[in-house]
Amino acid sequence: MHTSSGLVRRVFVALVTCVLLASAGCARCSSPSQGSGAPGEPGIAPVGSSSAASSSGGVGGGASGSVTASPAPTGLFGRRTELPSRRKRGELETTELFNQGADETSPVVVAIHGMGDAPGNWAPTWRRLPVKAQVVLPRAPHHYAGGGWSWYKYEVGMPDDELARGVAEAERQLWATITEIAGSRRIVVTGFSQGGILSFAIAAKHPGRVALALPVGGLLPKALWPSVKPAPTVALHGDQDKVVPYTAGARAVEVFKTMGGSAELLTYRGVAHSMTSEMRVELWSRIRAAVDAP
Repeated sequence: MHTSSGLVRRVFVALVTCVLLASAGCARCSSPSQGSGAPGEPGIAPVGSSSAASSSGGVGGGASGSVTASPAPTGLFGRRTELPSRRKRGELETTELFNQGADETSPVVVAIHGMGDAPGNWAPTWRRLPVKAQVVLPRAPHHYAGGGWSWYKYEVGMPDDELARGVAEAERQLWATITEIAGSRRIVVTGFSQGGILSFAIAAKHPGRVALALPVGGLLPKALWPSVKPAPTVALHGDQDKVVPYTAGARAVEVFKTMGGSAELLTYRGVAHSMTSEMRVELWSRIRAAVDAP
């Protein structure tokens, strides 16, 4: 006989899969969005995104206030999701969503984009997250030459210590923004590519404040490896990733384990540097479990 918690998880996964498949159907009728990650990668087209969604829901220029967008969708359980709003938080601009009737007392889910992407490309997907949480989509501070934004300078073959300095400065800015928003509330962090690297960095540096980190296609420079037990971490990585090598992500997970952390690596066979629908279903399921935990 299956446990009730197992049944709830399977029902949730089935519902999320239905939402993503429906969104994907819409996405096929739209223009692809800007990719995310390091130079030369195919990037990801977030489910449900389009060039129109990016222009109406994107962030730019430092303006604050509400974003003009289409009417907010109704969530899986009949609750409406608030339209995204843009705010200046500390040194960064954010796009913020209040899913499933959430407010500023709800847990906070931070989703960090990769190089060449922008929060507006992610908003159509993240506002379908069927979890009662404030979803924060921070925008990286640097313009990327190929379009979109970047968290730090990246060049192929750059020394590990130089990469670590860039990641550390981006983490400082990002964490200041997160704490300004979240206060003492529960925090879940996730991100893809550069966002995955920053998710690892946040988990290593702020173990007492992060309920769960979910890096996707990430790694952690050696200079930023944790010196104490890190926050609980579940990493998702394709084993054919040539942009952020799978072995580097696996190494970060092993280091976290060595320091006594609860760390897990979910391997996706045959997947390159991208986020598949299967990965997103697992990601959302893990987020829900972390948000709903006692």
